Amino acid sequence: MKNFTHIIGIICLLFTSCLGALAQTDSLYVATSHDTSDQWRYALPVEIYNSLSKGDAVALASALNSSVELAMPQGSSNIYSRKQAEVVLSEFLSGIRNPQFSISHERSMGASTQTIGSLVGDGSKYRIFILTQQHGQSVFIHQLRFEVADR
Repeated sequence: MKNFTHIIGIICLLFTSCLGALAQTDSLYVATSHDTSDQWRYALPVEIYNSLSKGDAVALASALNSSVELAMPQGSSNIYSRKQAEVVLSEFLSGIRNPQFSISHERSMGASTQTIGSLVGDGSKYRIFILTQQHGQSVFIHQLRFEVADR
């Protein structure tokens, strides 16, 4: 019985060590709401969060990579230049009155971060998938997907 307890202790120690190593290379953040005062919790830069919260396509476009994959709720998906994406986003975001953005999940893997959130406005609700990647000190959006969310 003493050996069995010792073996279980070693297994628990190994399991805990493996989880610790995993946590250093791959992290998962889960949140129910996003307040800019709590920004330190999230890998998504506050500028991206604020631009989505305000429906500001110009500010959002400044965080886009030079080429970005956009998938819009009407089913169109394409790779756009930053300027082309700004036009598409401006047209889409201008149709959302009183936008409110919140983060529901984040997962960081090295220099990349996947963020899932909700963009809600008067009469509209979208699920947003954002793939960002860090380049030096800057973070750029490489993929942005909008889907109509269930009400």
